[in-house]
Amino acid sequence: SKDADDEIWPGGPVHYTITLRNTGLAVGDALTVVDPVPDDILDPAEVSSGGAVAGNTVRWFVDELRMGEVVTLTWRGRLDLLSSRDVVTNHVSVENPSGLSQSSYGVSQVIYPALQLLKEAEPAAGPGEGLVYTLTLQNAGTAPAYNVELRDPIPGYVVPPLVYSGATRINFPEAALRWAVGDLWPGETRVYTWSAAVSFDVPAAIAEIVNTATAADGGGRGMSASARTTILRPALRLEKTAPVWAA
Repeated sequence: SKDADDEIWPGGPVHYTITLRNTGLAVGDALTVVDPVPDDILDPAEVSSGGAVAGNTVRWFVDELRMGEVVTLTWRGRLDLLSSRDVVTNHVSVENPSGLSQSSYGVSQVIYPALQLLKEAEPAAGPGEGLVYTLTLQNAGTAPAYNVELRDPIPGYVVPPLVYSGATRINFPEAALRWAVGDLWPGETRVYTWSAAVSFDVPAAIAEIVNTATAADGGGRGMSASARTTILRPALRLEKTAPVWAA
């Protein structure tokens, strides 16, 4: 029989267990167990009981399996971080020179992270006034998100950030703040902030500043979120009076 983890996720481990059981009335000898590594499963390792990885296959040679005897064989791998599969099926077979042949398989359901991003800023600000951007990043999925990166471009007509929490300032391909978030576990939330100010020379034609941040994991799964700030303008009123002289 073949057992696999019920649920696996991109970048995470998968464990396989093969159980050989002789239910017959004779000794099984010269048994070869062949376990092809499924597509999207990487780095087969920790192969038990003298097995070995040859190319994309895990193999064992069992010299003898007595009546009623049970042998357990195991190995582990890792699901490709870029995988988009719904399930991973692993087939295994055992055979010997006398024509004995049996097969089995194990199925793992693939679960995924689900990044959610919320971005907030002052709803309105005038030239020279301060802005505070708040980014709330959460993994609402059922699997860990690995190698997460958060990037927030610095919009036009905003003076360079004065304070930013845990970010790196980058200038290519655009001026932005970048956070190397790392791994984000299911249900975990992180909050990041940065502050700047509206430029004094923002043109009159610019009615609002829109800033869009993006977050993605190492498999390219992610989302974006925007914040809008309306530019406040002074309302000037000019009146002129002059004396009226009677003739």
